Amino acid sequence: MRYLSFIYSIVIVCTLVLLASCDKDPCEDLACDTVGGNCVNGICQCNENYEGLDCSSLLRDKFLGTYLVTPTCGGTADNPYTVTITGSGASLSKILIENFGNTPCGATISATVDNNFISVDDDGGVCVTADEEYRIEGTGQMSSADSSFTVSYVVTHAFFGTELSTSCTATLVRQ
Repeated sequence: MRYLSFIYSIVIVCTLVLLASCDKDPCEDLACDTVGGNCVNGICQCNENYEGLDCSSLLRDKFLGTYLVTPTCGGTADNPYTVTITGSGASLSKILIENFGNTPCGATISATVDNNFISVDDDGGVCVTADEEYRIEGTGQMSSADSSFTVSYVVTHAFFGTELSTSCTATLVRQ
């Protein structure tokens, strides 16, 4: 009887050892993008400037496209206009917004993306004509639906030694 108990004990211990050694790697079936992230305990940990379940999307990509801009400046609704947002080659976190502010010089401004937020770069919002300068400063936030975002900004118009600053807000809706 003792011999039989001993055999059963050995069988149980061996079974438990075999079951414990059969743990599946939690990252085995998860395809984290090799550039954008790494798998840690079954979850993709995204590198800087990347997002998504598999870390394959650049954070800035959700901002890229053509938008209809509806601005309100100085408390007055202005005419809608269109902008195009493209990625900048300067950095994976940078975007270029063409025609922002609808200025006569058609300003292309540089902005930095941080998750769902953008901020106009310090030197990224200036356009100049023969005798005028337009500076644009501001920040914005993408909606949770990734189809629109709101920007608060200031346009400073400098001409003939005079500066006039106007505070604006605008809603940008993807077209």
